[in-house]
Amino acid sequence: MRLNDCIDQFNDTDPCRINRKLVLKYFTKRCFISLYKKEYRLVRVTHKRHFSMKVIIEPKDAKYLINKLDLVKHSSATYNYGYIYLMKGVVPNEI
Repeated sequence: MRLNDCIDQFNDTDPCRINRKLVLKYFTKRCFISLYKKEYRLVRVTHKRHFSMKVIIEPKDAKYLINKLDLVKHSSATYNYGYIYLMKGVVPNEI
């Protein structure tokens, strides 16, 4: 199973419904949560493609995952006023 399989309902423009328990299980150092203009995204990157998954998620789901996974907040290099939440020990420019 992959992180992509943790999405219960996909929406193009609205937040997707996710299975929190599965996300907790399959979240790796190649995953992060981004925040820009009050919109949270669950993102997974690979060495082959820049993004293998990038979906909007509910703020309550994002905050739950950030707390449970003990993610660390970093300023975004891409957006002013944006942030990314990474696993401890992961350097933002290494993902």
